[in-house]
Amino acid sequence: YYSSTTDSKVIQVSSATYARFRVAAKNDDDVTGGSTTYFSLNGCNEYTMQELETYLINLTVAGQESIGEGSSGIYSLTGFTPGDDELKSFFEWTFPTGWEITEYSPVMVKVDVTGGASSGQVSVVIRNACTGESTAAITKTIYAIKDQSITFDQPMDMQVGDDPIDLGALASSGLEVSYALNNANGELDGSMFTPLHAGTVVVTASQAGNSEYNAADDVERTITINKGDDAIIFTDLEDVLWSDSDFDLDDLASSTSGRQITWSGNNSSVATVTSIGVVNPTFPGDVTIAASLSADDDWNAASNVEQVLMVTKADQTITFDPLPAKTEGDQNFNLSAYASSSSTLTVSYSSNETSVASISNG
Repeated sequence: YYSSTTDSKVIQVSSATYARFRVAAKNDDDVTGGSTTYFSLNGCNEYTMQELETYLINLTVAGQESIGEGSSGIYSLTGFTPGDDELKSFFEWTFPTGWEITEYSPVMVKVDVTGGASSGQVSVVIRNACTGESTAAITKTIYAIKDQSITFDQPMDMQVGDDPIDLGALASSGLEVSYALNNANGELDGSMFTPLHAGTVVVTASQAGNSEYNAADDVERTITINKGDDAIIFTDLEDVLWSDSDFDLDDLASSTSGRQITWSGNNSSVATVTSIGVVNPTFPGDVTIAASLSADDDWNAASNVEQVLMVTKADQTITFDPLPAKTEGDQNFNLSAYASSSSTLTVSYSSNETSVASISNG
């Protein structure tokens, strides 16, 4: 209300809702009602804006940084001296949306934080109600603390050996959800869960909150982990010589679980096969080798896999040195002194001209 006259005006409030009024006087008159002074006003031009700004920047906004929705709080100015004449100026307090001022004085206000209130800054300026000019603001960042909840869908049953799954819990605040397990049947990497052992595991999803959100209620989900289905991969066996060195079947086979395969052979006269997979070929022939995996606490038994190993004869060579010249009538001599085989087997001999030389016992 602005009036250039001395007429009195009456402002009526029709409900109990709190209201603020900006009142200024063009002169130094008090605004009175009857014999009681309601507003004592300085003239609009008593202080320059620069003087007011210098005064205001030495003050600080004090109060709670965070207030929950549905609660109230008090904010005040500190740094002034009671009785400062500048305090008769109009201090304009501004809050984020949803923060409602219920009580006001230049240096202290009380606010209610309504549902859905925003976080932001409370700012205070000194305003010249006659010209609309204002000082630079002093501010304080404040947060309306909201409740949040976690949505966590029930994960499907899993098997040992399954690929990791994303647990996928979401907080209504958009803040990151953390997880914890109640035992070692699974493993966590962030939100990724990997089943390790058969049984059950309780996963707890949590969100601790921050300056704007209260902690969410934890949500628990129980995951059932069934035994994994194991399988053996056993590559075809290449033929070996009976004289070859031992070899390890574990180099030629693997299991889904990574467990140690159990080995056996059905013909030890051809090759011996140890339970840990060492093969020693001993004689030409064939042997059927079986790979097996029994069930344990975490894995179902794998189907046996069989391969036939062919053990073949070894090649050999004969070394036969040149024979010395002989004369008719010379004594008999032994050919074994001039010939040998790589296998150490006995060499046999024959002559293509028995009228010149005959061979016996050879």
